[in-house]
Amino acid sequence: MTENKALTTIETTSLAQVGESDGAMNKLAQLARELLGDNFQLTMPANEGDAAVILDWLRSGTKAESPKTQREYLRDVCGPTTGFLTFVGAKPLAAVTRQDVQNYRDALKAVVIPATKRRAEHSLAASSQIRMLASVKGLLTHANGIGYTPFNPGKGVALPSLPESKRDKALSQSQSMKMLVTAQNRAEATETEKRAKTRQRDYLLNKLLYMTGGRISEVLALRWGHIYATDKGGEMKIIHGKGRKERVISLSEELFEALREMSRRGIASILVSSELEELLEVSHRILVLRRGTLSGEHRPGDLTLDRLVALTLESGGTARSA
Repeated sequence: MTENKALTTIETTSLAQVGESDGAMNKLAQLARELLGDNFQLTMPANEGDAAVILDWLRSGTKAESPKTQREYLRDVCGPTTGFLTFVGAKPLAAVTRQDVQNYRDALKAVVIPATKRRAEHSLAASSQIRMLASVKGLLTHANGIGYTPFNPGKGVALPSLPESKRDKALSQSQSMKMLVTAQNRAEATETEKRAKTRQRDYLLNKLLYMTGGRISEVLALRWGHIYATDKGGEMKIIHGKGRKERVISLSEELFEALREMSRRGIASILVSSELEELLEVSHRILVLRRGTLSGEHRPGDLTLDRLVALTLESGGTARSA
C-alpha cells in the first residue's frame, strides 16, 4: 500500500485551527510530566505541528475536564511500550495509513503483560485494547476534522470485540433481588445501633444501584448536591466517568426519603483501596494510614496522583477515603 505523503512537512509556525505550533514539543513534554511523572518516557511526535494537534486534541471537549482521561489518552498515543506513535516509529500524523491503524489493532492482541508478584503473565485485556484503539481513532479523527490531515486513516477500522464472557457483567433480576433481600435482612437482624446504621446504608446503596443502573464508581462519586426533591419524590444526577456525561434518574418517594434520612444521620461510606486514581475521583476526604494510625487527612482537590503516591510511600501504609 502506498503511504500518503501529504502535509508531512508544515512550513508555517501557525496552524489555522490550533494556533502557534512553535514550542509545542516542549509543552507536550511538560504536560506528560504533570500527568504521568518525570519517569514517564514519552515518545515524541515527528514535528511541532503534530505535537500542537495532540495538545489541542487532549484539551478539547470533556477530556480537558478530567486529568485521568488525559493521562490514559496520552499514554495510549505516546506511551513508550504500547503507544501508537511508538508502534509506527513516530511517523507524522499526515503519513499514517489505514494499514498502520489495522496493524496496531492486531498488534495489541499479541501484547503480553509480564508477570508481577500479584499477577501471572497475561494478555492485554480486551477492554484495554478497545480503549487504546479508540484513543488513536479519536486523535486521527480530530486531526482530520480540523483540516490538519487530508483524510482519516482510522475511519473504517473496527474496534476489537469483547469476548462473550465479558459482554454481560450485569446481575440478573433474580440475583439482584436476592442481593437486596439479603442486605435488608442483615439490616433488620442487627442488634447494635452502630452496625444497624452501616447495614441500612449498605441496603440503600444496593437498592440505589439496582434502581438506577449506575456503576459502583458512579454511585460512590455522588454528592448530596446531586440528589434533589421533586413533586413526585426526587431525582438524582449521575455523572458518567467516561466523557463526564450526565443523566437524570427519577427516585421513588420512599427511596428519596430514605436517602435524606441517611444524610441527616451523617452516615458515610468508607472505601479502602490501592487504586489511587479511583480514590481521587470518588472521595470527599482521603485518609492515609500508617501501621493502623492516621498519618494524614487530605481533600482530593488539594492532591495530584503523584503527591498521593508520595504520601502513601512516606507513610508505608494505605489510603482510605470517606
